Amino acid sequence: MQTVTASSWHLHKASLLSPGMTESLPTEFEVVVVGTGLVESMVAAASARMGHTTLHVDTAKYYGGDWAAFTWEGLQGWIKGEEGQLESEEKKVELDEGEEFIALRDNKTILNVKENWYCDKEDDSVKSEADINAAGEEAGTVETNHQPLDAEGDSGQTIKDQPSQHAASANQKWDKETLLAQSRKFNLDLTPRLLFARGPMVELLISSNISRYTEFKSVTRVLTMLEGKLEQVPSSRSDVFNTRHISVVEKRILMKFLTQCLQDDEAHQDPSKTFGDYLKSQKLTPNLTHFVVHSIAMTPLDCPITTGLQATRKFLSSLGRFGPTPFLWSMYGTGELPQAFCRLCAVFGGDGGKKDKL
Repeated sequence: MQTVTASSWHLHKASLLSPGMTESLPTEFEVVVVGTGLVESMVAAASARMGHTTLHVDTAKYYGGDWAAFTWEGLQGWIKGEEGQLESEEKKVELDEGEEFIALRDNKTILNVKENWYCDKEDDSVKSEADINAAGEEAGTVETNHQPLDAEGDSGQTIKDQPSQHAASANQKWDKETLLAQSRKFNLDLTPRLLFARGPMVELLISSNISRYTEFKSVTRVLTMLEGKLEQVPSSRSDVFNTRHISVVEKRILMKFLTQCLQDDEAHQDPSKTFGDYLKSQKLTPNLTHFVVHSIAMTPLDCPITTGLQATRKFLSSLGRFGPTPFLWSMYGTGELPQAFCRLCAVFGGDGGKKDKL
């Protein structure tokens, strides 16, 4: 595969967008892809990779479509939308005989957006931004696993982030003003997604070498609500034997069950039985059933036995590849995934633009 650095890619994009290069742009394309959502971006990348002349455009001024990730200010702008702009654009377009104006941006898939706040009640005196930033000087260190993707699955190095004067204090109340003051420190996804370490998306990112354009974090723990408290789900062998929430007998039953799930052949299972029936046949206690149903298989008890076994096996097969849990999270949000495919399209000669008039 062609090796392209980030600097050379930006230089190539800048040269295409410069005024002197507009005359040399192609006027005919074999494939035209409208939209920069995940599916559209994958189609554009595959088309360009196969050598087809590809035009990839979007009516929005951001990547990702329904998979976009926004800052707080960006999300507010997305909620407000661009009311009335479609009518103004339609008036500006001169249609020839037999042509029809089709407003692609009018085909919305997300409707009835509402904004609700669930946070600590505000104090009588409103804190200033300086007070909010100064309140976090006593925060401790935080461990995060930064995970690059590769075929071998080597785990990334654990990095300890030193306390920052902008870190929020553990005792600080998170009211609306506090959250807004910290709004540049996080992104919000329209379509949040966790990726299985051995799921089809991760395998595609590795095999196509698109993983070099992305950066992921390994989810450090999987939690479940147990007796009104969030407790860690024992998924690996060490977790099972270190947890205090299940008895010694239950630990043996759980380890036997997890091993049996990896060995059982789905073809030999009775399709009329449910996953709940299978758990009863394995003599799982209600406590263990809760862990399996809500945090490992993540399927209802009345689902087919084959569906439950497939979900459990998918969870177990992804354990330990990039971290202690089977899940990966895109560091800057799921919007990074469509952008990575858009970049691959550009690397192999695809032309594209956002909010451009054609």
